[in-house]
Amino acid sequence: MLPNYRAVIIDESHKYKDALRTMIMQSVDKNELHNLAIRLRKALKRCGGYEDGKESITACIECTDILYHFIESQIEQNLNDNKDEHTIYVTEKIMSIIDALKRELHILKSILISKKATQLVSRIDDTMKRLHAFTCPSDYFYWAQNDCGQINKICFAPFDYGNMLKSLQWNKSIPFVMTSGTFVY
Repeated sequence: MLPNYRAVIIDESHKYKDALRTMIMQSVDKNELHNLAIRLRKALKRCGGYEDGKESITACIECTDILYHFIESQIEQNLNDNKDEHTIYVTEKIMSIIDALKRELHILKSILISKKATQLVSRIDDTMKRLHAFTCPSDYFYWAQNDCGQINKICFAPFDYGNMLKSLQWNKSIPFVMTSGTFVY
């Protein structure tokens, strides 16, 4: 994570916890999934694979909408409590929706590869990798981000991130200096 060092000074350490969480957190954004489907539709039209993939593109969009709707309904009683984040419990229903989405993305990836139009393959792989985290609910904790009463991002981080950070940082025999100052005029 950091190059070789003999000491570390962390300024603004009151923001350190949030910065660490952001660093290890991953997310699946509803708009990102919709935009990927749009880009896949365009790529398939250009390479001649649209007819083979149009049902999978439609299914990807539908799965995304169903997933976010289901998550919103899971936490809807809390959406108006002015919190930006809400805990998500990954249920069998969520896992089955994500499995369906991953299957359709795999089909689209296969079509793109067969048509030698591989420019979006790495984006599909990255998306599928992040979606896979939802099939391992005992390894991650999940939360949804609320934006004006609507869920637009599902986030997750590994449960053992404390141990990860401890091994990367605090178990080393290198001094850490943490500073924080707030001035009021």
